[in-house]
Amino acid sequence: MHNFFQRIRKLKANSFTLVELLVVISIIGLLAGLATPAIQKGLEKGKQTTDVSNGRQVAMILFAYANDESLGAGTFPTNGATSTDIFNALVTNGFVTTHKVLGGNGVPSPKTAGTNPVASESVYWAYTKGLAITDGGIPLLSTKNSIKLNNINSSAAVTPDMSSPWKDKGFVIVTADCASTWYSFTNGKVSGRWATLDASATNVSLLQP
Repeated sequence: MHNFFQRIRKLKANSFTLVELLVVISIIGLLAGLATPAIQKGLEKGKQTTDVSNGRQVAMILFAYANDESLGAGTFPTNGATSTDIFNALVTNGFVTTHKVLGGNGVPSPKTAGTNPVASESVYWAYTKGLAITDGGIPLLSTKNSIKLNNINSSAAVTPDMSSPWKDKGFVIVTADCASTWYSFTNGKVSGRWATLDASATNVSLLQP
């Protein structure tokens, strides 16, 4: 019996008190609270990087179309009234082999098949119709609903559109020379950093999905 009580005393000596357990739990909770924003920011940064990469790939596909003498002959696709039409034409002509590049943040890439496998709700990109491969730094693709036509052909600042996939966090611009860049909003706007169109370029239009 003496040995039993001796073991009990040793067990008590090696145990945590309720206060100690509460302190440890509080510290773990604090560390978790500090880590969550950093993890979320890292996940968002990864999604932004993916969007930038997908945009570059789509631009290269469009460039391949434009360089096809029988199709583009130096001009990016014009056969459509929406960006969805444009991408369906690329699928039909065998230029798009993986649909995942058409999706983005909160916009799942299309997975269906058929004559028109691309649906508007599955398209992340707005497309600028009427550009040629010589138009260089002019936006060819942008996150849908993020910029308007007057932001392409002027130096007007861009303000957040909450219907855009990234809302007020930012957007992706892919220029006609296949450069793809992420832009963040600062104090509620971001100034245009891309080339402007000639005022006489009336054949250019920005197509949303």
